[in-house]
Amino acid sequence: MRSGGDRDEPAGVPMLPRGGGGDLANGGSSSGGAGGELALERTIADEVAAHTSTPVGHRKSVPLFERASSRWWNPQFASALLESQYWKCGFPQLRDRFRSGLIYICVTCCSWICYHAVVSEFERALYYQLTAAAIMLLTLAILVFTFCTRNYQRFYLPTSFLCTFLVCVVTLLVFSLGDRPLISPLGTFATSVEVILLVYTVIPLPLYLCIVIGVVYSSLFEILSMHTGLYELQGVKLALHLCVHLLGVHLFILTQVRQRKTFLKVGQSLMARKDLEIETQFKDHMIQSVMPKKVADELLKETSELRRPSATGAMNVTGGPPNVRKFRPFTMNLMTDVSILFADIAGFTKMSSNKSADELVNLLNDLFGRFDILCGKCNLEKISTLGDCYYCVAGCPEPRPDHAKCCVEMGLQRRR
Repeated sequence: MRSGGDRDEPAGVPMLPRGGGGDLANGGSSSGGAGGELALERTIADEVAAHTSTPVGHRKSVPLFERASSRWWNPQFASALLESQYWKCGFPQLRDRFRSGLIYICVTCCSWICYHAVVSEFERALYYQLTAAAIMLLTLAILVFTFCTRNYQRFYLPTSFLCTFLVCVVTLLVFSLGDRPLISPLGTFATSVEVILLVYTVIPLPLYLCIVIGVVYSSLFEILSMHTGLYELQGVKLALHLCVHLLGVHLFILTQVRQRKTFLKVGQSLMARKDLEIETQFKDHMIQSVMPKKVADELLKETSELRRPSATGAMNVTGGPPNVRKFRPFTMNLMTDVSILFADIAGFTKMSSNKSADELVNLLNDLFGRFDILCGKCNLEKISTLGDCYYCVAGCPEPRPDHAKCCVEMGLQRRR
């Protein structure tokens, strides 16, 4: 008659922080804290329900990933809500990847400074060293700015543009110009390939911006290097640049697809785990509502042990017939010092003839509910109800020396 506990719905999806509505490019794998799991579960559940309700004829064929938008040049989820959750979960990994790219640029500049200080002439290498030192200081400043999480999250796109502009300008104006360059033609071309791959892989920009910046950079690099007279096979260089861009686009799309698939899988696994936890809690609550907690815990423990593969006994080691238990283990304990209290309603049969079924059920539910509260206060354990009879016991399953006193107090309080 007493209803079980209601299942709580997950909390609503929090609003995206300011500045988080931008495009998430070159991000990391999705993983959130415990506070964001509920929002992620609710978002995934809503999007799966919307996806299953979409007619089959209106779905796009062969998407890059599940729930993908039709804009292949900027891989995103079709749902803005799902995209915002992906942004919230993947932004820390995006920031860490950008930091690793900045550290790589600083290490490269430091290597060039040391190389020219040892190998090249001082007057010719001074310009390169000063430029590399300036770029390294600016890159370190950007690296420090990334540790201001709130400000960087708001201005991550301008920060990426600034970093890209610095790298492109330095490689175009320093490494591609000059009558007597200190870097060989192979070194300048390798530098251009390095810059293009940095733009596609570690700098957080949308795909279409990476393509535009990469094409403009390759074109300017070829135009500037053409005046130096260092290259003759322009067609070969053009083909190499095209291959590098195709490789960068492939890496970009592959990374986005892998990360967003992982994000969906993690969300679905969180949903399944949360549903399992809710169902387990609901089952435990129902079991504990009809029997003492100690007995319920023993029953749940025995049930979990029976579900283990080692406890099933499906096959005998000697090859004999399987050892299958038809009944679960039954435990009996002898309790000597207990007191039992029962009560029924006098004249219940006559009273029931004058009341409807709903009124009787509500009456007994209210009365037995009050008895349950008194059992908790007087340290008694409810045994069962049979019609209008209520049975409870003191000293079982936990022994108590004052079991008789508890029953007397329970009987006196029930008469009030």
